[in-house]
Amino acid sequence: MRYFGTDIVSSQLVETHKGDDLTIEDRQVFGKRRSNRSTTSYVERANLTVRMANRRYSRKTNGFSKKLENHRASVDLFVMYYNWIRVHETLGTAPAVAAALADGHTRWSG
Repeated sequence: MRYFGTDIVSSQLVETHKGDDLTIEDRQVFGKRRSNRSTTSYVERANLTVRMANRRYSRKTNGFSKKLENHRASVDLFVMYYNWIRVHETLGTAPAVAAALADGHTRWSG
């Protein structure tokens, strides 16, 4: 909430297993819900994007960070690149440009 204000929505899908029965409860934590059902699709897609772009998140790799400081720097670089430099196919530009946080001339080419 500190950075996103009132535009952020948080909810939980809680699965309860009792024998062969499964119940799923959709709990709203905070924010104004835009639909009747929560989904993990956006979170899972974000996790996949990070894992595919940053070797440090791949399983069984020697690209892991030995120091927390190096890991933080790697995450910072990825987030900066993904939001400010990378041209997204669906947007046709970088997200920061699409959100009017930057002009199209500040991006690096290449």
